[in-house]
Amino acid sequence: MPSMVHFPRRVHIAPVGFEIDRVVMPVIDMRADKVWLMAERDPARDQGGPYLERVESEIRRQNEHCEIQIKRCDFNSRDLYDVLRAFREIIDEERENHIFVNVSTGTKIHAIAGMMACMIFKDHAGSLTPYYAKPETYLPLPEEGTQMSTGCRVIHPLPNYRIERPSEDLIKMLTVINECCRNESENVTKRELIRELRERNLLTVSEDEERTTRNEKVAYYLALQRKCIEPLKKWNFIKIEPQTRRGKIYITQEGKDMLKFLD
Repeated sequence: MPSMVHFPRRVHIAPVGFEIDRVVMPVIDMRADKVWLMAERDPARDQGGPYLERVESEIRRQNEHCEIQIKRCDFNSRDLYDVLRAFREIIDEERENHIFVNVSTGTKIHAIAGMMACMIFKDHAGSLTPYYAKPETYLPLPEEGTQMSTGCRVIHPLPNYRIERPSEDLIKMLTVINECCRNESENVTKRELIRELRERNLLTVSEDEERTTRNEKVAYYLALQRKCIEPLKKWNFIKIEPQTRRGKIYITQEGKDMLKFLD
C-alpha cells in the first residue's frame, strides 16, 4: 500500500483582544486549515472572552472544516516573554506547515511578540509569514462588547528578516547556570559549573586541547571560558563578579528573560 503524501496545511496564529473581523476575515479569505487563537491564561480574567467566543462562532459558521485551537498565555500583565513562549510552542508544533501570524490583533505587546517570533524562529519553520489586516473602518468610541474596527480592507504580508538567536548548546549551558544560581548567594563558581556541565556532557575537551595544556583541569577551565563564559557574556546573559580569575558567575535578568521563551 503506498504511503500517504503529507501536504503542508495553512495555519494561522492570531491573538484575540477586542477585534472580530480582523481575526476572522483573514482566516476565511486565506482559506486556513487551522487557526490558533491566543487568549488570556485565566478565562475568569479575560476581558476578551466574549470576543473569543464570537470569533470561534464566526469561523465555524463560515468554514466548518477549519480546525480551531486555543493557546492561553499571560495577556493581562503584558508579559512579552510569556507571549513569545506561546508563539514558539505553536511554531514548534506547526513547523512542517505554512504558518501565518496576524500581528494586527491583540495588544501592541502581542503584535511585537508576533513579529519578533517570526524573525527569531524564521529558520525553525518551513514557511513563516507575518501579516497585517487593515480594517475597513475604525470605531472611535466603540461601545462595550463591540469590536474596535469593522471589516478587513486588505491583508498586507510583512517583510520577515532573521534575528540571530543563541545556539542550542548555549541555551542548555545557560539553563544549567540558572539552576545552579538558585541558591542563597545566587551565583555559581567556575569549578562548580565545570562539574555540572561535564556531568551533562555539555562541556568536553579534545585530546589535542588536553595535550596542549598538559593538564586536564586547566584544559577544562580554558574550554569553559571559550565555549560558555565568553559567548554568554557577549549575549549579556551572564556577568562575572568580581572580574578576577576567582570571580563568581551570575545570570542577568536578560538571561532569565531569554530562558522564559527559549528554554
